[in-house]
Amino acid sequence: IFAPHDDGVVAAIFARDGSILTASVDRTARVWDIQTAECIQILKRPRGEVIVAVFSTRQSLNLALSTLQEGTAKLWNIATQQCIQTFKSHRAYITAATLSRDCSQLLTASWDRSVKLWPVQAFRKTRKPAMTLLGHSNG
Repeated sequence: IFAPHDDGVVAAIFARDGSILTASVDRTARVWDIQTAECIQILKRPRGEVIVAVFSTRQSLNLALSTLQEGTAKLWNIATQQCIQTFKSHRAYITAATLSRDCSQLLTASWDRSVKLWPVQAFRKTRKPAMTLLGHSNG
């Protein structure tokens, strides 16, 4: 059995290297050894920043996406603890995200009722998405 996060888990995936990746509102992304059920790596973010998604690339690079209340998102390399890219355009928390198969684009969904498509370019601050999809409403 895997040791618990300190708060709700919002995402869990199988990584390409055979490990398991989890994301939690406890502000952590964790890498788990599937054989021993031990946590082998943790990415922890400061108060106010929540991990909402985890990804595993073809190169076995494990990534996490964090979001701030005002809608800024950051893509992190879990192993190096480095911010790869910052995305700023949503006006509220990002609630879901997915990375394209070739890792060149990121799709984000937010409480601001929009979905945005972003180019992934390492170590850049991206203020303008390639595309914004609108149309969801309350009700």
